[in-house]
Amino acid sequence: MASDERHGRSLEERLCVGRLLNSWANKKREGHYNPIFYRWKRFELLRWGSFWYSKTPWMAGSKSWDSYSPRMCVWTEFRDKKSGIRFYHFNSHFGHLGETARRKSAYLLLQKVKDIAHSMPVFCTGDFNALDGLLDDSYNIAAKRINADMRSYNGYTYPLKQMDNAQHIDHLFVTKGTSVPYWRLVTTSYDGRYPSDHCPIVVEWTVPGL
Repeated sequence: MASDERHGRSLEERLCVGRLLNSWANKKREGHYNPIFYRWKRFELLRWGSFWYSKTPWMAGSKSWDSYSPRMCVWTEFRDKKSGIRFYHFNSHFGHLGETARRKSAYLLLQKVKDIAHSMPVFCTGDFNALDGLLDDSYNIAAKRINADMRSYNGYTYPLKQMDNAQHIDHLFVTKGTSVPYWRLVTTSYDGRYPSDHCPIVVEWTVPGL
């Protein structure tokens, strides 16, 4: 499971069955971060790392182009303990301002997927703050879609309204050769309030042999 713009440790304290991997967006190790959570009883963590969306992606807290603030990606390599299948997860947060930065970030993400994962199965999650797809968008190839007529960004406005051309700026991309039986936008609220200004996206992802 992936999250973006996390502050504090409220979420991970409630996920007793999982473990957390994260790097902070800035080099002071404070502010927001975009962690990956995983079930350690099911998946073995083989390696993980992070990079920043800039001309110097190895430098923590770096930014370039027309970026407003540092944005980054956390990636992991897992092995399924049941099947032995290995796969990768990349969780990103693109800038909300700066079209050049978003475009350059997309190119950098694709290059990092090639360099790190090679031909292994990959899925990419995140708040991309954009409407264009990067890889195969799980929304486009899903056999079934739930709440597809609602926006992924809710702006804390309750309730979400159905619309003919609902815009999604949050995406989950997968590599070719995998399938998505269903895609769902989670619109659960509590006393008329959403827990985030972005609605979570849940998919069922099928990898051959997994």
